[in-house]
Amino acid sequence: MNLDEDLISAHQTYNLPRLVVLYQQAAEEAFARQDIDAGCFYLTHAYIFSLEGNHADSKKIHARLVDYGREA
Repeated sequence: MNLDEDLISAHQTYNLPRLVVLYQQAAEEAFARQDIDAGCFYLTHAYIFSLEGNHADSKKIHARLVDYGREA
């Protein structure tokens, strides 16, 4: 499967830990293309799902959003 298919599957099963990982992966791919807006869009999704699922990466994701000026 590709990333889009993986995201759809994770949404269909509401797999919060998987959604956090996949949205972080999507963000990294966007950042690698120098698409900061898309990267932050995906990081925001990762952050929301990490908060909802009490994921260990919540603070790390939040810090990255702060670094990009997207969160206070």
